[in-house]
Amino acid sequence: MMEAEWSARRVAHQLWSTDCIAKVTPSLGPPVSSRTIQRRLAEVHLRSRPPLRVLLLTATHRRLHLEWCRACGNRNAVEWNQVTFSDESRLNLSSDDNRVRVWGHRGECLNPAYTLQRHTAPIIGVMVWDVIAYNTRSPLVWIRGIMTAQRYVRDILQPHVLPLMQRLPRAIFLQDNARLTRQGCHNTVSALLLPLLGLADPQICL
Repeated sequence: MMEAEWSARRVAHQLWSTDCIAKVTPSLGPPVSSRTIQRRLAEVHLRSRPPLRVLLLTATHRRLHLEWCRACGNRNAVEWNQVTFSDESRLNLSSDDNRVRVWGHRGECLNPAYTLQRHTAPIIGVMVWDVIAYNTRSPLVWIRGIMTAQRYVRDILQPHVLPLMQRLPRAIFLQDNARLTRQGCHNTVSALLLPLLGLADPQICL
């Protein structure tokens, strides 16, 4: 096992060196060995690492995020503890070889020049869903197939969100802005929640 791991690291190191030479040599003129390139990089404290994967955010996304943070920055812990939110995660079933490397100084991983933009949802994988509150959560739900607005109400909101909200009468369920939650299905759930909990105002927020 140790020999296999050492061999894998050696192959990866050779791949990074070959890739580095292929990109650097045309701009240098005279031939340069990989050892020379590695030595020069080490002298200026540059090290190799995979690029940080970040979301594809536009200028509008950043502006809206900043406005939200400024508007909610003065809320206290008691108010935040009443927020119940859901989240889904897609688990990748295939491995990422991470063979693309970047060179930079320590502490520069957030520099946009050293990041690699890509879609966060791989093609092959499984999706799970959960509701998270301050001191509790719902059971983990496996999502099979395509999630529609009707399935979201029937398989997610009614069997999982409603029972949890019934146990947390002052909680606010915060949904994301996914398309299926903006197709009118939240109105159905609000109609179910209000008589159940005796609330005067909708407790489902988009």
